[in-house]
Amino acid sequence: MPPRSAPGDGNGREGAGAAGGRAVSGYSAAVEERTVLFDLDGTLVDGGAAMLACLAEACRAVGVAVPPEESLRRFIGPPLERTFAERFGLDEASCARAVAAYRTGYVAGGAVDAAVLYPGIADLLERLGRQGVRCAVATSKPTPQAERILANLGVRRHFAGVFGADPAGRRAAKEEVVADACVALGLDADRAVMVGDTVYDVHGAAAHGIGCIGVLWGFGTRDELEQAGALAVASHPSRSATSSVPEVPAALVGRLAAAGCVAAEEEAEELTAAAGGDTALLERLATRRVAGEPLAWVTGHCRFLGVDVVVDPGVYVPRRQSEPLARRAVALLPERGRAVDLCTGSGVLAAALARRRPAAQVLATEIDPAACRCARRNGVAVLEGDLDAPLPAGLAGRVDVVVAVAPYVPTAALGTLPRDARDHEPRRALDGGPEGLDVAGRVVAAAGRLCRPGGHLLLECGGDQHDRLLPALASAALARVEVLVDEDGDVRGLVARRRPR
Repeated sequence: MPPRSAPGDGNGREGAGAAGGRAVSGYSAAVEERTVLFDLDGTLVDGGAAMLACLAEACRAVGVAVPPEESLRRFIGPPLERTFAERFGLDEASCARAVAAYRTGYVAGGAVDAAVLYPGIADLLERLGRQGVRCAVATSKPTPQAERILANLGVRRHFAGVFGADPAGRRAAKEEVVADACVALGLDADRAVMVGDTVYDVHGAAAHGIGCIGVLWGFGTRDELEQAGALAVASHPSRSATSSVPEVPAALVGRLAAAGCVAAEEEAEELTAAAGGDTALLERLATRRVAGEPLAWVTGHCRFLGVDVVVDPGVYVPRRQSEPLARRAVALLPERGRAVDLCTGSGVLAAALARRRPAAQVLATEIDPAACRCARRNGVAVLEGDLDAPLPAGLAGRVDVVVAVAPYVPTAALGTLPRDARDHEPRRALDGGPEGLDVAGRVVAAAGRLCRPGGHLLLECGGDQHDRLLPALASAALARVEVLVDEDGDVRGLVARRRPR
């Protein structure tokens, strides 16, 4: 039976350290340019899920339909007044109401404090500081909010200035805040570079003769950034503002291969990117990986559904085999529905649902305090406790989608897991009991209590567990409607629908 920790899965080998498109290695950027202007949202910090929820609320405040996530993500970057006017044809007063609703939700609702640094950003800022590079922030967000976010995250000391819109949101266009930075810092355009994730960063910098490096972990795409004229496009913070891409040592590849790493070259590339040219740090990271520590713990992140997510040491590492379950859950969750992620771990499933359905209510639960902290760093609203126990009683019978990647490895099969999972990941996150169904059966019962009639449970499982769970499903008034399989025909999960009460 394919276990919860299948070999080769979940260690973030999807290119977090590999730049695509135009190579950054040929471009001497921040070290030579001496001043770097960073965009904030989508470049330094990830507040995406919370921001999208606030944007959805702003749409409702002025009576317009909430766009799908991909469209809503386009709102992030330019001044909101401009976006609401162009997207919905709203008059000035309506745009002002929408922006006021967004800012009220963003600050009063706590979204301003939910932002997290993207993996690798803290190391990048430390490294640029050691190299004598002056850094500043140029953002369309009001300056007080930007200052608050940077202070909360402990990185304000890295910036010579923070330039944003005024408290009322005026002078929010990127070209305007870049102009403020140029004047205040006395910038020489030939010795400065912008780093940002959208075309607005490229164009705003270009208005003052400053080049821009585009980044791919935010809200823009490679094609958009390149067509806008980005000097280069970076896929990882270690490659966004250094003079060259560190060369992967051949000896490191051999060392990882000898230690049994199944993708030694890719892992060596990720470790080298994470070290960012610091040979002492690279040695420490390599030593941890060779000792069997999961790669995601060593680098601090992995990729899930194309997004970098934080993975703290001691927390179950998300597997790529869980991605089809997440996609199916998104498809079944109504735009304004309710979803609950049980056994959320690092929170990747809940975060994916919140990103793709920003107008929906998404809650998660997790029994492990360390995993709860990690999930919150990934922007997830998580309640600490066992399965549905910590959830509000009012959710019973009202949830559209319940999703869970619960422990389902039979106890006797734990010894067959890959070394990094077997020796390092928390046993409680893996061990499903004698048949692997101890927690899964309880998840089914919880879903029966939570789901509305017609609501769905999506549960990861393997082997013949989808059949052995049929009695539990029937007892919970759930009917299996789909078995999820991977490209090799291996069972990866089940989908069940709540019958009418």
